[in-house]
Amino acid sequence: MNRGFANIAVIIVLVVIVGGAGWWYLNKSNIPATTTEQTTAQTSQTSPKMQVELLSLTSQNKDVLPVVRYRVDGNVQGNGYIELVSKGSGESIWGMEQEPSGTHDLNLNVLTRLGDYSAIKVPEGDYFLRVSDKFADNTPDDRVVACTNVNECEAESATFHVTAGITRTFVKQSSITETANWKTYRNDKFGFELTYSSEYILTAAPNSPTTTFVEVFFDKPSFRFKFFAGTRETGGYLEGHEGVIWQKKISIDGRMEDEFLVKCSGNQVALSIGAKFVAETRFDRFASDCFDQSLTDTFVPQMEEIAKRLNYFE
Repeated sequence: MNRGFANIAVIIVLVVIVGGAGWWYLNKSNIPATTTEQTTAQTSQTSPKMQVELLSLTSQNKDVLPVVRYRVDGNVQGNGYIELVSKGSGESIWGMEQEPSGTHDLNLNVLTRLGDYSAIKVPEGDYFLRVSDKFADNTPDDRVVACTNVNECEAESATFHVTAGITRTFVKQSSITETANWKTYRNDKFGFELTYSSEYILTAAPNSPTTTFVEVFFDKPSFRFKFFAGTRETGGYLEGHEGVIWQKKISIDGRMEDEFLVKCSGNQVALSIGAKFVAETRFDRFASDCFDQSLTDTFVPQMEEIAKRLNYFE
């Protein structure tokens, strides 16, 4: 009898083992992936895509081609590659390696071919910029990208027209939508227009036809700046300030002008942006009142947004 119970026990153990093995085999495809695999998949899904945005075209005079300013953002590894591509033929006119992310200038007057460095003449026409993470060489058909998903490491800009003397500032579509309800201030005496958000209260003074200047004030809670147009004020940009914190260039009405962040007293700063300088007869500029330096990243972009929309007319 003991031997019979032992045999039954062995049979039960075998059934359990075989059944467990069968269950594992049938359900192994439903077992969750390892933590490493799940993390990799999530990272791939949330990686930022590569983008190239046109900022401006600026010709120094009517006889030369423009300098193209553009910005590259995205999930980029190592050096990138930039091409100037004809919209009509799809041909790559020019290409070279560059640091991938950030703002760059491309002077269409001084392009040269890789290898023999011979000059490239860019004919009038429509073009776009193509950027990528990595190329095998400068032949577009031999393109080899470093990312698994080509959309994450290759991008094309909007189309732009190239001709001598052209100057143009590009506005993102999102910005156009955001500024749809903005207002416009026009001054015929000094020949300019300013487009501004309705969140600002605008006042202009003096309004007398005999004055040699006008000041247009933009006010909102805790922030005020003005646009000065006309005869130069004594002291110029930096009068009454304690030094320059940083200086850079900004495109204003097709020209590259100086922009300064200057130090006031204590933890206060102010922003000053040049607009137009004609000897002693014209010294236009934007200038803010002093504000707390912690608010720089809030107020500077707002003031720049209005400055970039300044338009002069005859």
